Amino acid sequence: MVADDHPVVRIGVRNILAPLTEFQIVGECSDGEVALRLVRTHTPDLLILDLAMPKMSGIEVLRALRITAPNIKTLVLAATVDRKQTLEIIQLGARGILLKDVVAERLGAACRAIVGGRYWLGDQTVTDIVRAMADPGGMHLPNPNGVNLTARQLQIVKAVVEGRSNKDIAEKLSISEETVKRHLTIIFDKTGMSSRLELAMYAVKHGIGT
Repeated sequence: MVADDHPVVRIGVRNILAPLTEFQIVGECSDGEVALRLVRTHTPDLLILDLAMPKMSGIEVLRALRITAPNIKTLVLAATVDRKQTLEIIQLGARGILLKDVVAERLGAACRAIVGGRYWLGDQTVTDIVRAMADPGGMHLPNPNGVNLTARQLQIVKAVVEGRSNKDIAEKLSISEETVKRHLTIIFDKTGMSSRLELAMYAVKHGIGT
């Protein structure tokens, strides 16, 4: 689904994705309020969302989606975005950010990456994203002294840094998804992290499982 208040952008997205047979656009809209309604109606796998829209901004839509559709994968389109906005967008659940001046060249690759369970920021993988965000002056992360993770938990942390989904981790380690979820709950408790992104940032900054 595509939500952007500029018809030219929506047409461009449609034309770029049309030759890619794995994608089908199920809805389009030009403001945030309608975007939320269409998400409830069509339950798309991927939402391509403009950051600056009337009625509800992309940030406001992301906040609402965390409650109403937490499993939807979102790619945010933006004319410009700074580091603080990038962190907020990813923390709110978006899987990627694509600048509008490279949409023609990168949209297909970004959509494939996100649908495949990875993050997208320009040409960067999730590991590069968390490295960029974990530098001094970024999010405060606690010191890992005293954190005691098992060998299995370290494997799971490494997989989270790689951007793998619970299903991917389960298949890679030959365990069930429920076991992965239990391990993640314990890992979050031990590290004090509350999201996969925070955990990945924490792991990269302190060299845990990486």
